[in-house]
Amino acid sequence: MKSEFVDRTFDADYIYFDILFLCIWILFLIIRKKKLALLWSFIGLIVYYIVDYGIWYSWQGTRRTNCFVNPALLMFWVSSTPGVVHPSWVVMMFELTFLKERSNNGSSGDNGQSTDSSKEDSFNEIEHGKQRENSEERTRQRILWTILFFSVQTIPAFMQKGFDWDNRTCKIGRHMGGNRWKMLLSLVIGYGYLCWRRIKAKDLVKLFLIGFIGEGIFEFAFYISGIRTGKIDVLLFDSAIEMNLGIPWMFLLWRWMLKKDKRPYYDEQYNIVNWYNSFKSWVTCSKTKSKNFDLPKVSSSDSEEINLNNNQNNLDIEQQSSSSHDIYNQDSSSDSEFN
Repeated sequence: MKSEFVDRTFDADYIYFDILFLCIWILFLIIRKKKLALLWSFIGLIVYYIVDYGIWYSWQGTRRTNCFVNPALLMFWVSSTPGVVHPSWVVMMFELTFLKERSNNGSSGDNGQSTDSSKEDSFNEIEHGKQRENSEERTRQRILWTILFFSVQTIPAFMQKGFDWDNRTCKIGRHMGGNRWKMLLSLVIGYGYLCWRRIKAKDLVKLFLIGFIGEGIFEFAFYISGIRTGKIDVLLFDSAIEMNLGIPWMFLLWRWMLKKDKRPYYDEQYNIVNWYNSFKSWVTCSKTKSKNFDLPKVSSSDSEEINLNNNQNNLDIEQQSSSSHDIYNQDSSSDSEFN
C-alpha cells in the first residue's frame, strides 16, 4: 500500500462537543459502577497519549498539527476519546461475551441417594431458563452499550455543522509511511499467538469483530461527517486493522486481571511455562534412560506406608510364634499328665 497522509479537518466546535459526550460516557460508567472499565479508561488514556504525543509527534515527527491549541494539550484531547471510550467499551464487550454464569449443578454432591426424576427435570428446566434469561440480558447490555458507544463517537461530528459558536479550523494529520505493512504484520503476530494459545476459532472471530466494530464506528463518524476525506478502502483497512492490533493483548491482560475461577480458558491450557516444563521433563527422562538402573526414590509418604507394613508383618509373626508356643505348652502339659 502506498505511503499516505491521513488527516482530519474540523472546527473548534467539534472539540467542545466531543469533550461533552466524553464526560457523558464516563458518567454512565460511574453510574453503572463499571470499575474495571474505568480502570482501563485511565490506562488507555495514558497509553494513547504516550503514543500520540510522545512517539508520533515528538520523537518520530509523523504527527502534524495546525491548530490554535497548544500541541501538547491538543494531543491530550486527541488521545482522550479513543483512549478512554475504546478500551472501556472493549472490556465490557469482553465481559458480556466471554464471561459465562457458572452452573450450580452438582455442587451439593450425590449423598448416595438418587433424586426423583420429576424434581430433577424441573430443576433442569429452571436452570435452562436462568441461562436463557442471562443470555438475553447480556445481548441487551451489549446492544445498549454499543448504541451509546456509537452515539458518543458520531453525534459530536455532526453537531459541529449545526452550530457556529467557534469557527476556527484545526487540522491534524499523520504520515503513515510504510506503517501499513508493519501494522498488518503485528496483527498476524497477535492473533497467531492466540491461535498458539489454543483459543477457539469462534472466539477469535468474536475478538476480531469487537475490534472491527469499535474502530469502524470511529472511522465511520469521521468519513460520513466529512472530518476525514479518503477512499473507502482506507476506511475498511483502518477499521479492520487499527484496534485489532491491541485486541489480542488486551484480551490476555483482561483475562489475567480476573480471578482464576472466572477466567475464560484455563491457565494450564497451553502456554510457554507448560511447554518449558514438558520439554524439561522430556530431557530429564532421556537422561535417566541413558544411565544405569538405580533404585527409585521413595517419598516420605511411601516410606511411612512401608514402615507400617513392616510393623504389621512383625506383629503377625509375633502372634504366630506366641500361638505356636502356647500349643507346644499345651502338648507338654498333656504329656506330663499322661505319664
